[in-house]
Amino acid sequence: MRATDSLSIRGLVGLAKAEAKRWGSDHATVTHAASAFAQNWTGEFRDAFGSDGEALLHRLLAAGQTIGNEAEVRNMITASPDAAALAMRLQAALRGDLAVADLLPEESSPTRPRADDTEQSEASDGEAPPARTDPLAGLLRGREALDVAAYLLSDQPLIPALVGRRGCGKTSLAAEIARLLLDLEDPLPTLFFDPGTTVDGEPAMLLRDTLSALTRRTVVVVEDVDELARLGTTEPDVSILREIWQSERFPLARLVITVTAPYEKRIAQFYGALSDRLVIVELQPWDENVVRGLVVPVATHLAEQYGVVIDHAAIEAALQPPTEADTFDHPGLAIARLDVACARTMIAGGNTVTVADVIPG
Repeated sequence: MRATDSLSIRGLVGLAKAEAKRWGSDHATVTHAASAFAQNWTGEFRDAFGSDGEALLHRLLAAGQTIGNEAEVRNMITASPDAAALAMRLQAALRGDLAVADLLPEESSPTRPRADDTEQSEASDGEAPPARTDPLAGLLRGREALDVAAYLLSDQPLIPALVGRRGCGKTSLAAEIARLLLDLEDPLPTLFFDPGTTVDGEPAMLLRDTLSALTRRTVVVVEDVDELARLGTTEPDVSILREIWQSERFPLARLVITVTAPYEKRIAQFYGALSDRLVIVELQPWDENVVRGLVVPVATHLAEQYGVVIDHAAIEAALQPPTEADTFDHPGLAIARLDVACARTMIAGGNTVTVADVIPG
């Protein structure tokens, strides 16, 4: 058992989010966290769940049977001194679901079939193997995800930096990259670094501990570097920038960072050595139809959450282009507008969210 487990397991929240995306969900649950845990802490998982634990989890996920939420996952991590303790907490939370998982139909994971599985099937029944599904199917930024995933698998030394305005989908793109890498015949896991602090020096120390604790080749996503380094202030914390630059000391780690535009330009100002090691992936604005397709389901969820009805015109108002005062981009901006509008309508005792609620006069 590694002494640094208590630090490295903090990345489980990010892994759970990526696992949720892989199974077609927008929200990480305890079940997704357990599945992600199984892929990254194999020994501790089997000790707690048994040899058939991962297969049972896959049946639950395939059937859409999940429990808990992201907050519960964070609480479990906080209460666990190491990976073994966290495994026991996850197993205790899922014990009831696992007990009935055998009654569910056997389902495979959403990953592509391995070549040896295909060959075995073909040899056993003489039928042609099923056509492989498009690995980019269902990805919103498939081309960008493919480009970055390919770069990470190559021997190129630079660090991909996903750059765009807040709300444009940097985290979603990172999750899509993680999905592509996890679906390989030789899966490459992804760890989302979440320090939980912006106190001077602490994110850098935690990142160093996380990278030094890796026991296999892993992609590590460092999100919101502009916030961790306080690039929007006159007193930035360059220690995290230095640690990212020095990440080549850890040969098992391949880093990806996300930076809110236009703060990526300040990396060159405050720590030019890191700027020279970055390959910038600038996220272009979403197509209007894609944004609408992302926002409408969220609007339905918000309406249920607040107990209101959102009329069509209000959604169209939320989809209007960002103003000069907006720091968000779509789809995050539209979702934020509707969230506030729903809250405003509920507080006022209204039943229907209108354009006036989205854009107050």
